[in-house]
Amino acid sequence: MADRISVGATVGFSYSASEYDVGGSDDVGTAPDGHAYAISAVPRVGYAIALSEPLTLWPRAGMGYAGARAERGGRYEMNAWIGIVDVGLVYRPTRHVFLHVAPELGLRMARQKGESGVFQENNALNFGFTGGLGILLNS
Repeated sequence: MADRISVGATVGFSYSASEYDVGGSDDVGTAPDGHAYAISAVPRVGYAIALSEPLTLWPRAGMGYAGARAERGGRYEMNAWIGIVDVGLVYRPTRHVFLHVAPELGLRMARQKGESGVFQENNALNFGFTGGLGILLNS
C-alpha cells in the first residue's frame, strides 16, 4: 500500500528586469528601470490506483505559498496561499515513461499591496487542466 503513495513538489523562481520608452511622437524618454521576482513552493501528496496494466488513476492534493515583488516607479508585492487538487489519469506506455492528464482545481488566497501601501485581498477559485510527460528513475 505504501508503494502507491507519491510525495512531490512544484518549486518555481522567476526574475525579470525591464526599461520602457515613454513620451510623445517627438520626444522619447525612459521610465525608471523596473525589476520583479516571484517564488513559489507547493508540496503535494498523491495515491496511485491501478485501473488496468497501462492505466492508473492518480489523485493528488497540495498546499503551498507564492510570493512576488515588483519595483517600477513604486513597490508592489503579493503573498498567497495556494491549494491544488487534481485527479489524474496516467498512461505508462513503457516501464520508464508515463503521460499524465488531469482536471485541476486550485484555490488562491492572496494579499496584494500596491504603491499606496494598502493591502487588498484577492481570492480566486480556478478550474483547468494539466498534463505532462514523466520519466521514472527507480523502477
